[in-house]
Amino acid sequence: MKIKVDVMAGACRLNTSLSVYTDEDGTAHISVDSECPHVRRMAEAITEADPFEEVLSRDGELFDKARSFCVHPACPVPTALLKAVEAAAGLALPVSPVISIAKEEE
Repeated sequence: MKIKVDVMAGACRLNTSLSVYTDEDGTAHISVDSECPHVRRMAEAITEADPFEEVLSRDGELFDKARSFCVHPACPVPTALLKAVEAAAGLALPVSPVISIAKEEE
């Protein structure tokens, strides 16, 4: 299955598109197009993943490796990447998670 995820990271307003597909061996192949220089560096380092190792075990390295490139600790791109790998492998439905942040009056 091929999955595409678009992320607008937040206050930085930098957009990232992730494309992930799995081959007949189950390997997830990752392609990233981003306005963020940190995410572009991440894309050079992370091109494949084993979805079963990343999603079904606690020993996966994809999320931590992806996060290591992000300057902002709350950057949603590493989470989006893991969700894309999960969906591309058929380990989750391709449904968009939603995070909505709003300032409330005190």
